[in-house]
Amino acid sequence: YVRARGERQIELAQVNLAFHLYTQAGLRANEAFEATVGELRDGFCFGQEAKRQRLLPHFTVRLTQQTKENRFGETKVLCCYEAKRAPLAAGLWAEVVVEELTKAHRGHRDSKVFSTAAGEQWRMGWLWATYITPAMDRLKEEKMGGLESQDLDAYGTNSFRRTWNTLAAGGPDRVSKDLRERQARWR
Repeated sequence: YVRARGERQIELAQVNLAFHLYTQAGLRANEAFEATVGELRDGFCFGQEAKRQRLLPHFTVRLTQQTKENRFGETKVLCCYEAKRAPLAAGLWAEVVVEELTKAHRGHRDSKVFSTAAGEQWRMGWLWATYITPAMDRLKEEKMGGLESQDLDAYGTNSFRRTWNTLAAGGPDRVSKDLRERQARWR
């Protein structure tokens, strides 16, 4: 991101936001890709505002949902600025993306956060094929990230949700299975 310029820099900021947001919140494929810049910006509660409200820095993002019965809806999800025990900082990348889109005159209230310069909305399949799979292949090749013995075909566009469930079930701050199932991923 730092070395990139122009549209490439914006896209890399969006990729980082997508990765951090989807991993931190355990989102399903495409859920956050309907979010608009105005809604995202309005949902920021960082810095002095978080201190004033005596809250941890966080933001909200609007998600679209499709149930197993093919019913559609939407909800707002709270996401911490940064993860407690992982190197994830969705809030930082949300700020960067809004700033980059604004500088490029693409930061209008109703502009999609995850879209191309031509206004084409992202899809998780595109993100996965363009950025996630090549990065995982590189890590496996370089024997990094614990992927050297992994079958990368086992990973796919719903891996963010499965990863969240695994992380929530382990570690020092584990969430019980009944609570994970009862409260869902982000309630």
